[in-house]
Amino acid sequence: VLVFLLFLAWYDGWGRSSLTQADVDGYFAQLSRGGEEGGAEEDMRDVIRQFATTDDGNEFFMLNLNTYAGGSDSAANEDYAEYSSAVIPMLLSRASHPVYAGSGLQSLMNPRYEGGWEEVILVRYRSRRDFISMVTSQAYQKIISTRAAGVKYAEVFPTQSTINLITPRLFVALILGGIGVFLHMCLKGRPRYERNG
Repeated sequence: VLVFLLFLAWYDGWGRSSLTQADVDGYFAQLSRGGEEGGAEEDMRDVIRQFATTDDGNEFFMLNLNTYAGGSDSAANEDYAEYSSAVIPMLLSRASHPVYAGSGLQSLMNPRYEGGWEEVILVRYRSRRDFISMVTSQAYQKIISTRAAGVKYAEVFPTQSTINLITPRLFVALILGGIGVFLHMCLKGRPRYERNG
């Protein structure tokens, strides 16, 4: 039970506060002012800054709809593969992780992008603080160019779950419960264990 509570404290970020304006300003101060004022990069930063300033402290899920410069052939998408392998450790260190990744088939209703999506990726973030701390970090800035080189077109939507039937919380509870039952069965019958129990 103690191990599970420690896991929840880390995974859910117990005791972590929502981002303040000072926090947001501090994170964005780390970034160099690349590109011209009013350019696409600056517009993107403004959108991300607005997302940060409305932080509620809760987890959220980022939906990524991607088409790649190399097409649907994964072997031709070395740039995005390099980005993915570098960003996974950054996510895990912040109790964040991919939930789902799959190939797009076709658009059935009113497609916004005529070429169709080649991959759909859903990523769980512990909080907006974790997301902002990652994308403004020097480590992330070093690899962002590989994402830009590998992606032909993408749409990214932050979402908040109302129904979530797949969560590591359940899996960790089942694993720890199974370990507890196994240890109990192994130690059952030993006098010292029975006295302590």
